[in-house]
Amino acid sequence: MKKVVMMMMAAMVATAAMAQTQSNQRPEPKQMTPTMRTEMMVKQLNLDDSQALQLQKLNEEYSDVNAGPQRPPRMRQDNNSSSETRQQPPQLTDEQKQEMEKKMARQQEYETKLKTILNDTQFNNYKKLQPRGGKGGKRPQRQRTSETTNE
Repeated sequence: MKKVVMMMMAAMVATAAMAQTQSNQRPEPKQMTPTMRTEMMVKQLNLDDSQALQLQKLNEEYSDVNAGPQRPPRMRQDNNSSSETRQQPPQLTDEQKQEMEKKMARQQEYETKLKTILNDTQFNNYKKLQPRGGKGGKRPQRQRTSETTNE
């Protein structure tokens, strides 16, 4: 009887350990190459051959802009930390701010050149397809309860 209980305990511990390691090992997202990005945009925006060729050159020239954010992995926060601490975004150094401004200026250059390739409808569709903010969309607003609105 002791052996059966010990075997069951060992199996539960092993299962829990395997589940823990699997959930922490997320695959890295694949970087989109300029060719892949061009093909996707050609399909989504219904570009002709001339536009596709110009877009391919532009995407190759600005491959650093379209590579996506290069961020270090996020560190898990303690569940015991106060809500005030979790609400504060990390403070950027002057160097990080300058780097961000350079990337934003380069992104603006890309969009300016892209606008010369696309017609107005295509460019508006391109803008609609672009993610907004850090996580790619607006967050839904919380519903306020009657207790908080009557104060």
